[in-house]
Amino acid sequence: MAAACAIAFLLAVLVLRYVVFPRVDEWREPIAESVSRASGMAVGLAHVDAGWYGLRPILAMTGVTVADRRGRTVFALERAEVTLSWWTLLAGELRFRDIDLYSPRLSLRRGTDGLIYLGDKALNAPSSGDDGALAAFLLAQPRLAIHDATLAWRDELAGAPPVELRQVEIAMRKEGPRHRAALVAMPPPDIGERVDVRADLGFARAGEGWSVSGTLYAETARADLARLRAHLPIPDALRTATGSFRAWVDFEPGRVREVTADMDLHGVRAQLADDALPLDLDRLAGRAFYRLQEGGFAAGARELAFRTAGGLDARGADFSVSVSRDASGPHGSLRAEGVDLKIAAALLDYLPVPREAKAQAHRFAPRGRLLDTSLEWQGESPAAASGFRLRSRFEDLAVNAVEGLPGVTGLTGTLEGNEKGGRVRLASRGATFEAGAIFRAPLAVDALDAKAGW
Repeated sequence: MAAACAIAFLLAVLVLRYVVFPRVDEWREPIAESVSRASGMAVGLAHVDAGWYGLRPILAMTGVTVADRRGRTVFALERAEVTLSWWTLLAGELRFRDIDLYSPRLSLRRGTDGLIYLGDKALNAPSSGDDGALAAFLLAQPRLAIHDATLAWRDELAGAPPVELRQVEIAMRKEGPRHRAALVAMPPPDIGERVDVRADLGFARAGEGWSVSGTLYAETARADLARLRAHLPIPDALRTATGSFRAWVDFEPGRVREVTADMDLHGVRAQLADDALPLDLDRLAGRAFYRLQEGGFAAGARELAFRTAGGLDARGADFSVSVSRDASGPHGSLRAEGVDLKIAAALLDYLPVPREAKAQAHRFAPRGRLLDTSLEWQGESPAAASGFRLRSRFEDLAVNAVEGLPGVTGLTGTLEGNEKGGRVRLASRGATFEAGAIFRAPLAVDALDAKAGW
């Protein structure tokens, strides 16, 4: 059987090489009809040539046109090269291993119905019927690449102006049930520099349509967010900014699971709440993240640094908040590292924070830095917690004395406690108390630096 298969394969190679390939252009029309049936688009070929890539046959086609069902040319190619699969012999129809398309000019649009169209063909239409044939054909290919393309995009649903991407390179590879894809393009100079998008996607049938989940990565430099707003769903709170950013997005049908973004932005203008002051930053840099989790979310920033137009300059700081719910009930946590309390208090006027919290911050006027600080609680919020645990290392801590509560300056040390009590370790030079201390739970001062001044 092995010898018979080897002989059959050699005969097939000889027939292709000496009988079919010299006359391959005579089969131009059947080849075009086969591709048209599979893709659901009307494909025309001006000339077909054939060759070999190792032991795999290649078709080189020039003068390729693709038309919609109205007969209008959707795009034309300088040339296309396809590597045939040997399954073609058994299936009785053309099957490809690799598809390379060169220098097409593509026009895509999102209609008012939310579907994305190539000509009059909806790429994300229900998978049954003629409209779903093109998407099914593209997703079935083991490898597809588009080189040096021009991509025009028009969003009729959002009413955005058209945008054209040049020097577009697109690659997609099917790996089992998943697809890995990449896009590199040059947008108009007033929008930004080179755009790099990568994706690891899983497609599945959902009724008559497609559902998709996976991870998306995007990166660009010198992007103008005010101009990008017309083409991307940028929150209205962020009004203007220019700079570089990259983002990772994990999503599933109907929702985004996690977003992580690295940014280095200049000229940031934002209005985060109607009752908050407009935020004006000369520079904003660092990493921000948001993640859905059971019964809640986690969000925060790492190495976040910024400089306000008013002169506040914050060094890199880490902070996060996490809220979730499990069998034991709701719980949450706050973490901070390197947070400057004076700057944080000053920023409250620009953030969507309750007015009472802003007023208390102004009254106590906290100063100093929080290092390695965490607060964990059981309950809906820290204010309604049935239990909590606090750990903090602080440096040059100071607060004003307010209504009998103690005011302090120059405190450096650590604090550990819970709802039952706590312990403070101080190692401060020149620390002072401005009023008698009032504690609602037992509090022990564990150790003092011998040189501390009181």
